[in-house]
Amino acid sequence: MFVRSKKINEELGDKNGITSVCRNISSLFISQGRYEEALVYIKRSHDIAKDMNLKDKLRDSYKLFSEIYGKKNNFKKALAYYVMYSKVNEEVLNLQKQQELHNISTKYENDKKDKENEIYKLKNFELGKMNKELKKSRTELMKSNSSKDKFFNIITHDLKNPFSILYTTSELLTTYYDELGTKKQKEYINTINVSAKHLLKLIENLLEWSRTQSGMRQFNPVEFNLTENLENCIDLLRPNADIKNISVNVSAEKDIVLRADKNMIKTVIRNFITNAIKFTKQGGEILVTAEIIDNSKLIFTVIDNGIGIKKKDLSKLFVIDKHFVTNGTANEKGTGIGLLLCKEFIEKHNGKVFVESKYRKGSVFGFEIPII
Repeated sequence: MFVRSKKINEELGDKNGITSVCRNISSLFISQGRYEEALVYIKRSHDIAKDMNLKDKLRDSYKLFSEIYGKKNNFKKALAYYVMYSKVNEEVLNLQKQQELHNISTKYENDKKDKENEIYKLKNFELGKMNKELKKSRTELMKSNSSKDKFFNIITHDLKNPFSILYTTSELLTTYYDELGTKKQKEYINTINVSAKHLLKLIENLLEWSRTQSGMRQFNPVEFNLTENLENCIDLLRPNADIKNISVNVSAEKDIVLRADKNMIKTVIRNFITNAIKFTKQGGEILVTAEIIDNSKLIFTVIDNGIGIKKKDLSKLFVIDKHFVTNGTANEKGTGIGLLLCKEFIEKHNGKVFVESKYRKGSVFGFEIPII
């Protein structure tokens, strides 16, 4: 059947079809253990795909080359072709993602034009009232545009790397598990574990951020003991500090009682302390403070003697259109979204976040909120 299909495609001059048929014939020969014949057909499929720059067909040919040489116990060539397969496969995935983003962008632009047309028609009615509505719509549209643009940017940049690492490493491990030594197996498994943890944290932050943007994250102020919850947060994060031999000290009044959204405040505290641990070197120090000023406001700070932040980069923090991410002193990965969440959560309390930092000296991250 495959041979007949190949002949028909050749008569029609359909080179795209020929590459697929040759690949299928090669797969059939592999299943029959006829590896030399399989090589002949997959080589033809590869050559046509390369001449026509058919990335997906080229990727498939590299994978079959790797499989054939693996069956022939030529693991050196098998691995070389598998590396080429992984590289081209990532290019194909990137092209697909770009196309998806283009489709989303096109749909968004069309929807935006439809919205603008509706607004233009309505301008002829109740002009005074509509002027206010138009200003409101424009502000919301600009805010929505910015949020969506940054969301797409975060998705394409931050999800691409861990997914690529997970995919490529797991494929290598699955394909060559028996040929790899125990040390390499553990190394690949650890790579998968680290990437999965980073991906999970990123997705959790993205979900939390999306809830705040859509209004699904409700503001729920309750009365609670801040000092007690602060100690619980530190106890939860202390193992991370112990790994780097970092001391975490607290300077806070004994019983600070707040009326605030407990989960939001705890999220901000955990985020600030986690960042301090991340960017403090082995044997460093962190001081956490909480103080009520004039019975009117709470000032909370996390002070570290870590690597600090360059002056030119300070303006990139807490800003949605500045995607600023750096690795920690033990190469810990960041998501770039945590500080945005902190800023939005504190602003819901009519408060503000602040940061002071000297490069290679340390940083102070904090917030202040009114006492209600």
